[in-house]
Amino acid sequence: MEPLRTVLLWLHVLAALLWIGSSACIAIAGVVAASNQEESSDLKRVIPRLNRLNFCAAIVVGSAGLLNLLLVARLRGFRLSLNFSAILALKVMLYLLMLSILVAALRSSGTSRAAINSALTAGLGILAMGLGIWLAGS
Repeated sequence: MEPLRTVLLWLHVLAALLWIGSSACIAIAGVVAASNQEESSDLKRVIPRLNRLNFCAAIVVGSAGLLNLLLVARLRGFRLSLNFSAILALKVMLYLLMLSILVAALRSSGTSRAAINSALTAGLGILAMGLGIWLAGS
């Protein structure tokens, strides 16, 4: 059971890092491209591809997180502490917020809007990662 939990945790963390890192890159590129029309049009072509990659990473984050939670809950006899449950609830809310921002980004076409959405996603993702570290210690 322990090797499976380890694999799931690594999958969860690496997919989250991919999502957060890609979002941060879109945000930074959006700021840089704002002053250059040619770079802006190039970025406009790349953003949908990166957001599709982000969507795949988001599915992996959610799936691996859910499976890991089920394993942890089973290991603890489905008795989770109040602190664990509260932190987990915050992480789930952040995940759902990030996912809704990503879905909105998939539907939008402007680079400045994509940069703002991506910056927001990256910031929320960093917060979620911090909560995940805290959760691992509970």
